[in-house]
Amino acid sequence: MTTSITQRTDTAERLVDALVPPATKRARPSTPLAVPALPATRLPVGSSPSSLHLTIGRPDLSGRVSIRHLLRVMHWSPGDRVDQTVLDDAVIITRRPTGRSVINDRGDLTIPATARALAHLDASNQVVLVAAPDEHSLIIHAESTITALIAQHYARQAIDHDG
Repeated sequence: MTTSITQRTDTAERLVDALVPPATKRARPSTPLAVPALPATRLPVGSSPSSLHLTIGRPDLSGRVSIRHLLRVMHWSPGDRVDQTVLDDAVIITRRPTGRSVINDRGDLTIPATARALAHLDASNQVVLVAAPDEHSLIIHAESTITALIAQHYARQAIDHDG
């Protein structure tokens, strides 16, 4: 009885050996491969106001917002891959060949739920999309951020006129 068990094991081992190729050693490259430099993700600080382009949108419940009006300005197209970086009160979108999101055929971009939450983007409110072609980035701000800036501007105007 022990002979038949030994024969089955030997046959199984020979079958596995026939399917598994022998190990080979590969030569290590003499120098590491260069990683392509990606553009830095940053706000368009110092950009001329005339170089910025604005539009207003409203994300739907899944976080999809239309950027169709800004695609031509940015030289982007549907099907382009993009990455998203979240700052305190904004989401910066940059086109990258390895981006995790894709601009759909209708010119819509989906902002992940985590990014929307961190940047305070709410589906019940509008967002302001700022295209900065010189910086190769699109910045999405919550409506509350822009209204706070406008309120500060009005307050400064009142002080300038009263004083």
